[in-house]
Amino acid sequence: MTSWLRLEVMKIRRSRKIALVSHCILNTNAKIEGTASYPAALQQVVGLLLAHHYGIIQLPCPELRAMGLRRWGQVVEQYANPFFTEAVRSMLVPTLREIQEYVRNGYRVDLLIGIDKSPSCGVNLTCSGDWGGEIGIKKLTESMVVKGEGVMIRVLRQEMEKLGIPLTMVGVDEDNLDLSIEAIKQAMLRAGS
Repeated sequence: MTSWLRLEVMKIRRSRKIALVSHCILNTNAKIEGTASYPAALQQVVGLLLAHHYGIIQLPCPELRAMGLRRWGQVVEQYANPFFTEAVRSMLVPTLREIQEYVRNGYRVDLLIGIDKSPSCGVNLTCSGDWGGEIGIKKLTESMVVKGEGVMIRVLRQEMEKLGIPLTMVGVDEDNLDLSIEAIKQAMLRAGS
């Protein structure tokens, strides 16, 4: 077999489909202590992506990168500031360049799976509250889940729009995984899988 034919056969074997996933879907160890609902990775989501022949790009965890593993939980209002937003934008630069390179070479990078209720990675839902000052039990119990995007998802969506790369986005609700799996399947259909 000639080398150019071998290269063409190798290209055919690739699905040329790539999903972006929140960091903790592949590595639950990045979550705030005490909040993990699975031991290592969210196997149902990863298995579904692999079964549908998606390659996976793991997004950075901005909370881990900015504050480490010993951080407290926060709400979207605490992260929605110019300093954190710019840090997230900087963290996403290598990922955005990688996406551009894939798209430039005929790959589809059009599916994003986030973690709903996260102040960074929520797609449909995020954690909200009027927090600030000293940490106290009263403040910690006054958060709520509201409709809206987390800070990183918002920044990523905006940057992808600037690049003209459409994204189908879906959020995983870890408290309702069966419904989330169905939502991912529907998102795959919308994305063209």
